[in-house]
Amino acid sequence: MFLKKDPKLVLLEIEKQKKDINPADYLILKSNALILQKNWKEAIVILEPLYNNDPKNAVIANNYSAALWGIGKKDLAKTILEKNLLTNSPAYRNLRKIYLSNAADSYSKALDGKSNPVQIDLLASTKSGVDIEYVAPPPVVPETTIAANEKLKEDTSKKNPEKKAENNEKTNPDPKKTPSTESATEFEPIAKNIRGWAAAWSNKSAKEYLSYYSPNFKPEGGMSYSEWSSQRVQRVTKPGAISVQVQIIKISGSEKKAVAKLFQKYSSSNLKVDVVKYLDFSNEQGKWVITREYNSK
Repeated sequence: MFLKKDPKLVLLEIEKQKKDINPADYLILKSNALILQKNWKEAIVILEPLYNNDPKNAVIANNYSAALWGIGKKDLAKTILEKNLLTNSPAYRNLRKIYLSNAADSYSKALDGKSNPVQIDLLASTKSGVDIEYVAPPPVVPETTIAANEKLKEDTSKKNPEKKAENNEKTNPDPKKTPSTESATEFEPIAKNIRGWAAAWSNKSAKEYLSYYSPNFKPEGGMSYSEWSSQRVQRVTKPGAISVQVQIIKISGSEKKAVAKLFQKYSSSNLKVDVVKYLDFSNEQGKWVITREYNSK
């Protein structure tokens, strides 16, 4: 789209496709066209609230910085770019590792004349910018070793009844003495809702889809809830097949608030988008509902 020579034509094309584009993506595309026209002020009007809502979004931060630079706010533009690079660029994170290793090696040479670089591994990243790290599974203990350990425990218990009591206490601890730990299934209701939300979207069931959102949901781009919900009904029920696949990366939070990070694959007859998405959840009257939704690009 942006290969067209005239930015005005680009802007007209974006407006034509507005109904088929995610609201946040539409605003980003529009800001791109305005920046091509060097219409810095109008671009800032769009980008400033987007940046304030999602400062870690690399595309928004970059466009906002370009517009700020255009009106002469160069220090602020530079600060935003540096801050965003630190957290969002896999290339920058790998370069920082290399620089730290080189600095440690130079310091070692200055002290005793010997090279002693820090051993590092650079990380690959996904299309969405997420670092790929391999976490080795726990070692598999052979059954013969397990059996031998159990026999050793049994023999020790026969010889030492006090030790047997101690082992029993470790195996079956008193709940009153056990320190509280986070339940592994604490956020399973949220995970279940995310899967249901994606399924409702894929099935084009607008009513069920909207049921996963809070009445206090805050849409991006300054839209009201009623405007947003009407728009979502139109898009969820549009003609043609829709497929929404999600992979939950992480859920964290407390008993009342939580944030889910997930990888979303969306495809329809005229649009395919893969994004890392964040869903803010709130526990309202015993039900986890979405209060905010935003992308990380």
